[in-house]
Amino acid sequence: LNIGACVASGEQLPYSASQRYADAQKILNQNPNDLHALHSAGVAAFHLHKFAQAVFYLQKASFLYPLHPEIHVLLAEVLFHSNRPKEAFFTIQKCQAAYSHHAHLQVSAKALAAAHIKFARFFLGVSEFQRALDPLNTALSIRPNYPAALKDRAFAFSNLGLFQQAQADLLAAQALDPFDDEISNALLSLLRSSSS
Repeated sequence: LNIGACVASGEQLPYSASQRYADAQKILNQNPNDLHALHSAGVAAFHLHKFAQAVFYLQKASFLYPLHPEIHVLLAEVLFHSNRPKEAFFTIQKCQAAYSHHAHLQVSAKALAAAHIKFARFFLGVSEFQRALDPLNTALSIRPNYPAALKDRAFAFSNLGLFQQAQADLLAAQALDPFDDEISNALLSLLRSSSS
């Protein structure tokens, strides 16, 4: 690859998991609590199928940064793929509980709602549709006009067989974001499946 062309076009150069892991290790040798290095080592270890190391780095990051939703979601994903679903669910629920008592947090409503979307997307990704509803409802109580939350909740409702609720959420999302093709396609798909 031509590095100059990549930089000029905004593309990223390929960065192998083994190189990312080695680079993160160097940083962690100097600063064992570096969030970005812990995150990078955890993600790289996961891609290298070093699940114990991935859990170690992401767990350490989650202890050091207990209100960092992305770290908790990554840790939960690694735990789930390591055949440890109870720990995965507990990890999400622990961070979700901290965000649910958000009065003490110095973050915007947009960031709070986005954190709850991350929690919900973990549950959606592992087909735990009922569990996804709580963080989605929380996100919508914080930001009622949040198309992504409405779209995700519609997906959960649809998978739970609650087609009327799914349709209502998709119509609300479409009213907020009429040019989102994903919403339009989901609505068409839902209407086709519910009329069959």
